Amino acid sequence: MYLDNAGRLWVGTDGGGVALRTSRGFVSATIRNGLPSDSISQIVMDDASRLWLGTHRGLAVLDREAIEDMESGAAGNLHPLLINRADGLPAEEFTIVPPVKTADGNYAFATVKGFVLLKPGDFHPGEYRPKVFIERISANGDRLPATGGKISLPPGTERLEFDFTGLFFADPDRLRFRNRLRGVEDDWAYVGNRRSAEYRNLRPGSYWFEVEASTGNGLWSDRPAMVKVKIEPHFWQTLWFGALAVAGAVGSVVMIVRRLERKRSRRRIELLKQHRAVDSERARIARDLHDDVGAGLTQMALKCQLAERNITRQPEVAGKSMREIFKSAHSMTRALDQIVWTVNPAHDTLENFISFLGSHTQEFTESAGLTCRFDLPESVPDRIMPATVRHHLYLSAKEALHNVVKHAAATEVRLKVRADDGSLLIIIGDNGIGVDDKPAAPGADGLENLRVRLDKLGGTCRRYASDGRGTNVELKVAMDWRNENKSRRGRGAKSR
Repeated sequence: MYLDNAGRLWVGTDGGGVALRTSRGFVSATIRNGLPSDSISQIVMDDASRLWLGTHRGLAVLDREAIEDMESGAAGNLHPLLINRADGLPAEEFTIVPPVKTADGNYAFATVKGFVLLKPGDFHPGEYRPKVFIERISANGDRLPATGGKISLPPGTERLEFDFTGLFFADPDRLRFRNRLRGVEDDWAYVGNRRSAEYRNLRPGSYWFEVEASTGNGLWSDRPAMVKVKIEPHFWQTLWFGALAVAGAVGSVVMIVRRLERKRSRRRIELLKQHRAVDSERARIARDLHDDVGAGLTQMALKCQLAERNITRQPEVAGKSMREIFKSAHSMTRALDQIVWTVNPAHDTLENFISFLGSHTQEFTESAGLTCRFDLPESVPDRIMPATVRHHLYLSAKEALHNVVKHAAATEVRLKVRADDGSLLIIIGDNGIGVDDKPAAPGADGLENLRVRLDKLGGTCRRYASDGRGTNVELKVAMDWRNENKSRRGRGAKSR
């Protein structure tokens, strides 16, 4: 430890450089700040307020400016005056014996090879500015020639090394260096006596490597040695690729947004269609209840009144009315069964529809005294059949059967169903009098009503003469509903 003329406390360490105690704590200076060694054995201040430090690699002299920098807490690059063997020292390693000031103003410093007597006034920083040169450039370990002060490196260069040196023949060990790579760093990096610099993982682009040298007097080279380095990019690191990537990303985002918007729009449309279908189904149920059940109940009420008036006066008439009431009740029960079957989600399959259509045809022909023959598919695709489709197809088939009874004068009815090639085909035929070439009166045979119903489903209705004798009514509709590509075993062909 050393207390200088201004009362400042200095501490020399073995490996930690020199430290100055300030109001904010200790401030240290090491090799990184320009000292020749981090082992400080001796400290003394001369009459010019310069601090002399005996190290293991010669004497380092700090001027007042360097001392003030340390006192302010910013050691930085101190640029000490270096004194070593080139100046006549017997050895560069100093012992822990404190320096001694003689009567004539000289100082005696103890080295490992004896004392050396120095006059402080004889040592001042020189004005020499050494020249500096770049000796070698290596990329990924391969040496490269710097033609014309510039080099071009291929894509994927990960490690770049520079070796450099300076000229100071009086004492080459006194040389100190600083360098920077413009494009990466703006400030100089002080590297001391190290004569190489390495950079890793540089991005593609252009850089300028610069290096300067000093003899420790604070004066650097008049002109730095420099070389321009250009690292070529991979194609994915180019501006045009980045622009394409950005454009592609923006386009993808736009497409995703548009797709999501279309999806939301389709969902809203589907919801509107579902609401409309529900409203339409409710209106249809209300019409069916009004037309079938309402009209039947009104008819039953009238017949009940007639039977009540005639029960004592005309029992036969009253009995006839009661039988008609029974028939009306039976008809209303069947109408209610049909309405319930249409709206029941459990029956929303193609197989259930074909089964119900066959059962209704069999009951209807039996009540009309007709023979019925069935030609139904052995396997039925497992498809969901919307209630609206079931309703219109059932009413169309029902009306075709009524036309057979009313107009055909037939003794036999044929029901043929096919469900393949994406279409559902229903053919109701008879062996009656056949098709009259003369056009029927509007609404007389209900054919136009059938066509309207099938048109609502996107299907077709066709009437034509059968082979030999009779008429066929063909109902055809595409099965473009929700489906599962499976098949179930259905009812086989049978005849009655």
